[in-house]
Amino acid sequence: SETAQTALAEYGVEQDDKMLFYYPSFYEQDSSIKSFYYEYSDKEKLLHAGSFYIVDPNVEIDGVHYVLSFCPTGTKKEPVFTDGLMLHKALSKEEIKAESTLNFVPDLKQDFIKWSDEGGPDYYPNVEEAHYVADKNMEFVASIVFLKGELQKTANLKLIILSEQKKNKFVNTFEDIGISFQIKKVEGLTFGKRLKATFSDYGSAAGAVFKGLKILFTGGIRNMSGIVGILDTSTSIYRNYTFATYLYFWGLISVNLAIFNLLPFPGLDGWQLLVTAIEGISHKKLSPKFKTIMSIIGLALLFALMAAVLVFDILRIIGV
Repeated sequence: SETAQTALAEYGVEQDDKMLFYYPSFYEQDSSIKSFYYEYSDKEKLLHAGSFYIVDPNVEIDGVHYVLSFCPTGTKKEPVFTDGLMLHKALSKEEIKAESTLNFVPDLKQDFIKWSDEGGPDYYPNVEEAHYVADKNMEFVASIVFLKGELQKTANLKLIILSEQKKNKFVNTFEDIGISFQIKKVEGLTFGKRLKATFSDYGSAAGAVFKGLKILFTGGIRNMSGIVGILDTSTSIYRNYTFATYLYFWGLISVNLAIFNLLPFPGLDGWQLLVTAIEGISHKKLSPKFKTIMSIIGLALLFALMAAVLVFDILRIIGV
């Protein structure tokens, strides 16, 4: 809008100026500034996934702190910045370290904690509650930093939320402030880079097994998912994302199962490999009775874990 353009001009913001997002120093700082991956459940208990950039970590409305973030809307021919804005209720540095905070996204929680310890912003978005939806029209001021070369320009812009009730739900839109962004086409990866990415993804998937075990002992069974949770998540991915993403998800599951099966736990193939190694080194056979008892105990514990995770998966889906 003309008013918005004038407001931007007052701060010396010009065409092709780049917006500066807040991001942690321990992330790789390249030209495609990294954003956070996050998951959240909406009021209908549907799981959503996406990425976002923190625009202003310290927005204050009626004495309450919020975090303004931006989630790119890369599906339109002429993307508008305000189409991707989201307002989150804020978590302070102290709150993100609380045991009850962000229980279902432990990796994100650890990123926030590490970021805060390394001089990050004072407030972080509470993605556990998705994003804030206002039930009335409201306005607030956001400090948005722009960059031209090494010169920074901070524009304190007034943002207006327009709230509309549709089917007993409030839907928010942000009034245009005259900022748009460009979508650049990324060339396909070479064979060498694809091969490198394959090993990188394999390593991430393998590491997820051990993260899952850590969650089991630190966060409890409620934070794990079994076959029902996996099917529920895969259905959501198939419905909301590309088929390639769907195949990628099942590829990660396959790697997880393969690595998990190699763990030296009674009842798994990894246990048989361990027994074979012990017998080969000692040149003595272990008692068949001992091996049978250990296998039975291991399988019993695995089935008990599967049953418990199944129950929690069902309770989570029905909203209990």
